[in-house]
Amino acid sequence: MIQFQAYALAHGWGYRPALAICAGSYLAALLAIHLLIPRIVPIDERERGDGLVVAH
Repeated sequence: MIQFQAYALAHGWGYRPALAICAGSYLAALLAIHLLIPRIVPIDERERGDGLVVAH
């Protein structure tokens, strides 16, 4: 991406191509999440059981 941005700036394209790629990748990731996980619901703490929390 850095090399592409240097190429774009050298050819007078500015920052628009990089911003379009970033925005497009964000929308593609959002679409992938919605397709892979169509229904996202919160977890009820009472249904979890022992109440242990695992953290890094």
